[in-house]
Parts: sequence; C-alpha cells; structure tokens
Amino acid sequence: LDSEPWYCSKLFHEETDASRAFLSYPASKIRNGCRAESLYNITTEGHYKEALDAYCKYMKKEMLTLLDAFRYSQECAPWEERPAQFEDVYHTPDHGFPGWHEVYSFFICCIHLGLMSREELEEKITLAMKNKRLAREMLGHIVWSKRRVPAYWTYSYLLSILYGKDQVKLTVWKNVKIEKALYPELEIIITGANSFIEFKSSTIPHITLNGKELAVKNSGRELWRISVNESGTVKFL
Repeated sequence: LDSEPWYCSKLFHEETDASRAFLSYPASKIRNGCRAESLYNITTEGHYKEALDAYCKYMKKEMLTLLDAFRYSQECAPWEERPAQFEDVYHTPDHGFPGWHEVYSFFICCIHLGLMSREELEEKITLAMKNKRLAREMLGHIVWSKRRVPAYWTYSYLLSILYGKDQVKLTVWKNVKIEKALYPELEIIITGANSFIEFKSSTIPHITLNGKELAVKNSGRELWRISVNESGTVKFL
C-alpha cells in the first residue's frame, strides 16, 4: 500500500479506442478457420512449461481442440519439410505458415498431452530439426538480446522436457549436499543428523543407497521421502 502505483507499458489499443477495434480481427492471418498465432500466444507472455502443464492437465479437451485446429490449418505437419517458398521465421507471418515458435509449442503440448510415444516424439522432433522447422541458431535470429540463446537450444530443450516428464523430481532435502545429479543417480554428502530427501513421483519408486535398498515413505499425494544416513550414490530404479 505504501508503494508507488505500477504501470503497464503494454497496451491493447482496441480495448480502449473503438477506432482501433479492427486490430482484433486479423482476417488476413486466419487460415482454414485457425489463426496460427493462437498456439504461439499461449507459450509467451509468461505462459511457459509449468502453465502448459496445467493447461494440458486441467483443460485437456480444449487443448486437444486447439491442436486439431492448428494441424488442420497447415499445409503440412509441423515436422515435415517446408514448402520451398517459406523462409526461416520466428513466428507466423501474414501468409499463415507456422514459424519456429508455433512448431516448438506444438511439440510441448504433444509431450504434456501424451499424444505420441516417447520414441515417436523423439523421432518427429529430430525430423523437424532436420527439416528446418525448429530454430537451429540464435532463437529468433534477430537483434533482441533476450532471444539470444545457444544454437540448437530449442531442440535440446524439447528433448529435455520429453525425457524428464516422468522422471523423479526433487522437492526438498535436509542435511544433505547434492554433489552431482544425473538421473537416475544422485551423489550426496551427509552434512548433519536426521537427513532426508523428498521428491515427487507419479509411481511408487524403488531406491538404493550405495546398492542397499531404502524404505520409501509417502508424504502425501505424489510426494515421497527417504531417510539417508551415509554419503554415497542414491539410485532410482
């Protein structure tokens, strides 16, 4: 209450000025009933992996409808070779063909919705990369500094989400120092008494510490906890 008011530098003019209402009707960008940017928009402005995970979990029907509309509106599947007349683009330009960000968003949604097996998704993501449907250099290849990320980052990030979707996720640990984390193993050092590791897993895990099986206790829903009394290697089986 004692702070100065916050102001937003981004403004949708059509909401405040009737003379600009035409901006909300991008007829030239609608193709077969779908505006391709609809897939782009749900993964920008702060809507990243965690938000998409929630959308696919709690709004699965709506997300499936969105992906069906997106696929129907395109000339070829997101992983297939582009028609020759379309250049590298970060997001969909006026001609309606999806750019890198839409293809990237499509694959993230497929991963969260479980629309294909891990092997099929890995194959199609790799094919999309080969066919120049994903960013291969600086994301966006433009001057915005916030878009400058390492080459092949998009490809690596998609595979990391694909591989990590069903892996154990650490939530909290006490009196334990994590020396190295390379799933399915953790190298730990005990730093005090009553040490434990808590993590999230959708299935009941089997875990060993230095080859000896540990008792696993449920901490509620998908949370689990193990007590550790010696340094060494924790392995999730």
